[in-house]
Amino acid sequence: MGGLWTDVCLAYSAIEATNAGYEVYVPEDIVGSFSQTSHENGMERMLQVGVIPITWNVVPAELQRDHARSDTVGETTRIFLEYLFKMDSDQGWK
Repeated sequence: MGGLWTDVCLAYSAIEATNAGYEVYVPEDIVGSFSQTSHENGMERMLQVGVIPITWNVVPAELQRDHARSDTVGETTRIFLEYLFKMDSDQGWK
């Protein structure tokens, strides 16, 4: 899940979804709040109810699962190269 503010928009939704029986994952490195303390408090509150923290690069990796899913491996690889490794196919490393 994602949201505008970690401690308000995201936390309330993630807590309710967890309480409703959903397994909730939050990419904590792409959400934030108006202060670091607010972000950290929101993450801590979600962790208390069982929300699972991940990082953004885990999201496409988990969706891809493995290279046997050949219909999506090209797009997943492009995302990793362009955003995680900051590599442009025309320019090389950034």
